[in-house]
Amino acid sequence: MIFILDACSAINLLHIFKNDNELLRNIFNNYIITITDEVNNEIEKNLFDNKLEMDLVLKQNIRDIKNVLFIKSNDEEEGSHKYLKKYTEYSKTNGEFYSSALALNLNRLENDYIYFVTDDVPAKNEFNDFFQKNKIGSIITTSDFLFKYFLSNDYFVLDYLLNLKAQYFVGFKKFEFDIKILKQNATLKSKEHYILIHLEELLKKIDINKIISFQVSHKIARNIDNLIKNLKEYANNFNTNSLELLNQIDNYLNIIKEKQYYRL
Repeated sequence: MIFILDACSAINLLHIFKNDNELLRNIFNNYIITITDEVNNEIEKNLFDNKLEMDLVLKQNIRDIKNVLFIKSNDEEEGSHKYLKKYTEYSKTNGEFYSSALALNLNRLENDYIYFVTDDVPAKNEFNDFFQKNKIGSIITTSDFLFKYFLSNDYFVLDYLLNLKAQYFVGFKKFEFDIKILKQNATLKSKEHYILIHLEELLKKIDINKIISFQVSHKIARNIDNLIKNLKEYANNFNTNSLELLNQIDNYLNIIKEKQYYRL
Protein backbone atom coordinates (compact mmCIF):
# COMPACT_ATOMS: atom_id res chain seq x y z
CA MET A 1 0.00 0.00 0.00
CA ILE A 2 1.13 3.56 -0.75
CA PHE A 3 0.29 6.71 1.20
CA ILE A 4 0.25 10.16 -0.42
CA LEU A 5 0.32 13.07 2.01
CA ASP A 6 -1.34 16.42 1.44
CA ALA A 7 0.40 19.48 2.90
CA CYS A 8 -2.15 20.02 5.69
CA SER A 9 -1.76 16.44 6.96
CA ALA A 10 2.03 16.53 6.69
CA ILE A 11 2.13 19.80 8.64
CA ASN A 12 -0.24 18.45 11.30
CA LEU A 13 1.92 15.33 11.71
CA LEU A 14 5.09 17.41 12.04
CA HIS A 15 3.47 19.52 14.75
CA ILE A 16 1.93 16.72 16.81
CA PHE A 17 5.14 14.65 16.66
CA LYS A 18 7.35 17.69 17.20
CA ASN A 19 8.97 16.17 20.31
CA ASP A 20 8.80 12.58 19.03
CA ASN A 21 10.36 12.91 15.60
CA GLU A 22 12.00 9.49 15.85
CA LEU A 23 8.58 7.85 16.20
CA LEU A 24 7.29 9.78 13.17
CA ARG A 25 10.31 8.57 11.19
CA ASN A 26 9.52 5.00 12.25
CA ILE A 27 5.91 5.39 11.15
CA PHE A 28 6.99 6.77 7.79
CA ASN A 29 9.57 3.98 7.40
CA ASN A 30 6.81 1.43 7.96
CA TYR A 31 5.00 2.55 4.79
CA ILE A 32 5.74 3.95 1.35
CA ILE A 33 5.04 7.67 1.89
CA THR A 34 4.99 9.99 -1.12
CA ILE A 35 4.40 13.71 -1.66
CA THR A 36 4.40 15.86 -4.78
CA ASP A 37 6.68 18.82 -5.50
CA GLU A 38 3.72 21.14 -4.99
CA VAL A 39 2.95 19.67 -1.57
CA ASN A 40 6.64 19.94 -0.64
CA ASN A 41 6.51 23.65 -1.52
CA GLU A 42 3.28 24.14 0.45
CA ILE A 43 4.83 22.49 3.51
CA GLU A 44 7.84 24.82 3.33
CA LYS A 45 5.56 27.83 2.93
CA ASN A 46 2.98 27.00 5.62
CA LEU A 47 4.78 25.02 8.32
CA PHE A 48 5.36 28.26 10.23
CA ASP A 49 2.24 30.05 9.01
CA ASN A 50 1.45 31.67 12.36
CA LYS A 51 4.61 33.81 11.90
CA LEU A 52 4.86 34.06 15.71
CA GLU A 53 8.12 32.17 15.87
CA MET A 54 10.46 30.22 13.64
CA ASP A 55 10.68 26.89 15.47
CA LEU A 56 14.19 25.44 15.13
CA VAL A 57 13.04 21.98 16.25
CA LEU A 58 10.44 21.86 13.48
CA LYS A 59 13.02 23.07 10.96
CA GLN A 60 15.31 20.17 11.86
CA ASN A 61 12.43 17.69 11.96
CA ILE A 62 11.27 18.53 8.43
CA ARG A 63 14.82 17.98 7.16
CA ASP A 64 14.94 14.56 8.85
CA ILE A 65 11.50 13.48 7.64
CA LYS A 66 12.24 14.40 4.02
CA ASN A 67 14.96 11.75 4.06
CA VAL A 68 12.29 9.03 4.30
CA LEU A 69 9.77 10.59 1.88
CA PHE A 70 9.53 9.99 -1.85
CA ILE A 71 9.08 13.39 -3.52
CA LYS A 72 7.56 13.18 -6.99
CA SER A 73 7.79 15.86 -9.69
CA ASN A 74 4.53 17.59 -10.59
CA ASP A 75 5.27 16.87 -14.26
CA GLU A 76 5.52 13.08 -13.98
CA GLU A 77 1.77 12.47 -14.35
CA GLU A 78 0.83 14.69 -17.29
CA GLY A 79 -1.65 12.16 -18.68
CA SER A 80 -3.42 11.78 -15.36
CA HIS A 81 -3.50 15.58 -15.02
CA LYS A 82 -5.53 15.89 -18.20
CA TYR A 83 -7.88 13.07 -17.22
CA LEU A 84 -8.40 14.48 -13.72
CA LYS A 85 -9.25 17.94 -15.07
CA LYS A 86 -11.69 16.47 -17.56
CA TYR A 87 -13.34 14.16 -15.04
CA THR A 88 -13.69 16.58 -12.10
CA GLU A 89 -13.61 19.98 -13.85
CA TYR A 90 -11.29 21.00 -11.00
CA SER A 91 -9.55 24.19 -12.10
CA LYS A 92 -6.92 24.69 -9.37
CA THR A 93 -3.41 23.26 -9.77
CA ASN A 94 -2.61 22.88 -6.08
CA GLY A 95 -1.37 20.15 -3.77
CA GLU A 96 -4.71 18.34 -3.71
CA PHE A 97 -4.86 18.28 -7.52
CA TYR A 98 -1.31 17.00 -8.02
CA SER A 99 -1.72 14.45 -5.20
CA SER A 100 -4.91 13.04 -6.75
CA ALA A 101 -3.24 12.82 -10.16
CA LEU A 102 -0.25 11.09 -8.56
CA ALA A 103 -2.61 8.64 -6.83
CA LEU A 104 -4.17 7.68 -10.17
CA ASN A 105 -0.77 7.27 -11.80
CA LEU A 106 0.73 5.16 -9.00
CA ASN A 107 -2.35 2.98 -8.82
CA ARG A 108 -2.08 2.15 -12.50
CA LEU A 109 1.71 1.76 -12.59
CA GLU A 110 2.16 -0.16 -9.32
CA ASN A 111 -1.24 -1.91 -9.26
CA ASP A 112 -1.39 -0.93 -5.60
CA TYR A 113 -4.03 0.47 -3.23
CA ILE A 114 -3.46 4.18 -2.61
CA TYR A 115 -4.33 6.12 0.51
CA PHE A 116 -4.50 9.88 0.00
CA VAL A 117 -4.16 11.49 3.45
CA THR A 118 -5.70 14.96 3.74
CA ASP A 119 -7.46 17.05 6.39
CA ASP A 120 -8.89 19.32 3.71
CA VAL A 121 -12.59 18.38 3.91
CA PRO A 122 -13.64 20.25 0.70
CA ALA A 123 -10.82 18.51 -1.23
CA LYS A 124 -11.89 15.14 0.18
CA ASN A 125 -15.46 15.78 -0.95
CA GLU A 126 -14.25 17.00 -4.36
CA PHE A 127 -12.12 13.97 -5.22
CA ASN A 128 -13.83 11.14 -3.31
CA ASP A 129 -16.06 10.16 -6.25
CA PHE A 130 -13.04 10.22 -8.58
CA PHE A 131 -11.15 7.82 -6.28
CA GLN A 132 -14.09 5.45 -5.91
CA LYS A 133 -15.08 5.19 -9.58
CA ASN A 134 -11.49 4.76 -10.73
CA LYS A 135 -10.76 2.16 -8.02
CA ILE A 136 -7.69 4.07 -6.88
CA GLY A 137 -8.04 3.60 -3.15
CA SER A 138 -9.32 5.79 -0.32
CA ILE A 139 -9.10 9.38 0.85
CA ILE A 140 -8.45 9.35 4.60
CA THR A 141 -7.68 11.89 7.31
CA THR A 142 -4.68 12.21 9.61
CA SER A 143 -6.63 10.57 12.45
CA ASP A 144 -7.41 7.61 10.14
CA PHE A 145 -3.70 7.36 9.36
CA LEU A 146 -2.71 7.42 13.06
CA PHE A 147 -5.32 4.86 14.03
CA LYS A 148 -4.40 2.55 11.14
CA TYR A 149 -0.78 2.48 12.30
CA PHE A 150 -1.94 1.88 15.89
CA LEU A 151 -3.87 -1.24 14.85
CA SER A 152 -0.67 -3.02 13.78
CA ASN A 153 1.95 -1.34 15.99
CA ASP A 154 2.40 -0.84 19.71
CA TYR A 155 2.37 2.88 20.39
CA PHE A 156 0.25 5.15 22.57
CA VAL A 157 -1.98 6.69 19.91
CA LEU A 158 -4.25 8.42 22.42
CA ASP A 159 -1.81 11.26 23.13
CA TYR A 160 -1.26 11.95 19.44
CA LEU A 161 -4.98 12.00 18.66
CA LEU A 162 -5.45 14.55 21.46
CA ASN A 163 -2.49 16.55 20.09
CA LEU A 164 -4.08 16.45 16.65
CA LYS A 165 -7.37 17.70 18.07
CA ALA A 166 -5.53 20.64 19.63
CA GLN A 167 -3.67 21.23 16.34
CA TYR A 168 -6.97 21.75 14.50
CA PHE A 169 -7.64 24.74 16.77
CA VAL A 170 -4.21 26.31 16.30
CA GLY A 171 -5.53 28.81 13.71
CA PHE A 172 -7.37 30.59 16.50
CA LYS A 173 -4.03 31.32 18.21
CA LYS A 174 -3.30 33.99 15.60
CA PHE A 175 -6.40 35.89 16.70
CA GLU A 176 -5.34 35.68 20.35
CA PHE A 177 -2.03 37.21 19.31
CA ASP A 178 -3.79 39.94 17.28
CA ILE A 179 -6.04 40.78 20.24
CA LYS A 180 -3.03 41.01 22.55
CA ILE A 181 -1.43 43.56 20.18
CA LEU A 182 -4.67 45.55 19.76
CA LYS A 183 -5.17 45.80 23.53
CA GLN A 184 -1.92 47.77 23.69
CA ASN A 185 -3.37 50.44 21.38
CA ALA A 186 -3.82 53.59 23.48
CA THR A 187 -6.44 55.00 21.08
CA LEU A 188 -8.94 52.20 21.75
CA LYS A 189 -12.23 53.19 23.34
CA SER A 190 -13.10 51.55 26.64
CA LYS A 191 -15.97 49.63 25.00
CA GLU A 192 -13.60 48.29 22.32
CA HIS A 193 -11.20 47.15 25.03
CA TYR A 194 -14.08 45.36 26.79
CA ILE A 195 -15.10 43.66 23.51
CA LEU A 196 -11.53 42.41 23.00
CA ILE A 197 -11.50 40.91 26.50
CA HIS A 198 -14.82 39.21 25.75
CA LEU A 199 -13.51 37.79 22.46
CA GLU A 200 -10.37 36.63 24.26
CA GLU A 201 -12.54 34.63 26.66
CA LEU A 202 -14.49 33.08 23.78
CA LEU A 203 -11.23 32.08 22.11
CA LYS A 204 -9.90 30.48 25.30
CA LYS A 205 -13.08 28.40 25.53
CA ILE A 206 -13.06 27.88 21.74
CA ASP A 207 -16.77 28.67 21.77
CA ILE A 208 -17.26 28.57 17.99
CA ASN A 209 -21.02 29.19 17.99
CA LYS A 210 -20.77 32.28 20.19
CA ILE A 211 -17.96 33.68 18.04
CA ILE A 212 -20.05 33.18 14.89
CA SER A 213 -23.16 34.77 16.43
CA PHE A 214 -21.26 37.68 18.02
CA GLN A 215 -22.71 41.02 16.93
CA VAL A 216 -21.56 44.56 17.62
CA SER A 217 -22.22 47.93 16.01
CA HIS A 218 -19.55 49.23 13.65
CA LYS A 219 -19.92 52.61 15.35
CA ILE A 220 -18.93 51.10 18.69
CA ALA A 221 -16.11 48.90 17.39
CA ARG A 222 -14.69 50.88 14.47
CA ASN A 223 -11.03 50.28 15.44
CA ILE A 224 -11.42 46.51 15.81
CA ASP A 225 -14.02 45.90 13.11
CA ASN A 226 -11.64 44.05 10.77
CA LEU A 227 -10.49 41.67 13.48
CA ILE A 228 -14.10 40.81 14.40
CA LYS A 229 -15.02 40.27 10.74
CA ASN A 230 -11.99 38.02 10.08
CA LEU A 231 -12.49 36.04 13.28
CA LYS A 232 -16.17 35.40 12.55
CA GLU A 233 -15.35 34.35 8.98
CA TYR A 234 -12.61 31.99 10.18
CA ALA A 235 -14.91 30.49 12.84
CA ASN A 236 -17.67 29.99 10.29
CA ASN A 237 -15.31 28.18 7.88
CA PHE A 238 -13.99 26.13 10.79
CA ASN A 239 -17.52 25.17 11.76
CA THR A 240 -18.23 24.03 8.20
CA ASN A 241 -15.01 22.13 7.49
CA SER A 242 -13.44 21.04 10.77
CA LEU A 243 -16.28 19.64 12.88
CA GLU A 244 -16.19 16.45 10.81
CA LEU A 245 -12.49 16.02 11.66
CA LEU A 246 -13.08 16.66 15.37
CA ASN A 247 -16.02 14.23 15.48
CA GLN A 248 -13.86 11.59 13.82
CA ILE A 249 -11.16 11.97 16.48
CA ASP A 250 -13.80 11.72 19.23
CA ASN A 251 -15.04 8.53 17.60
CA TYR A 252 -11.53 7.00 17.63
CA LEU A 253 -11.02 8.09 21.25
CA ASN A 254 -14.24 6.30 22.15
CA ILE A 255 -13.20 3.15 20.24
CA ILE A 256 -9.93 3.10 22.19
CA LYS A 257 -11.66 3.78 25.52
CA GLU A 258 -14.20 0.99 24.93
CA LYS A 259 -11.50 -1.31 23.43
CA GLN A 260 -13.59 -1.83 20.31
CA TYR A 261 -10.63 -2.90 18.17
CA TYR A 262 -8.48 -5.97 17.57
CA ARG A 263 -4.71 -6.17 17.38
CA LEU A 264 -2.45 -9.20 17.14
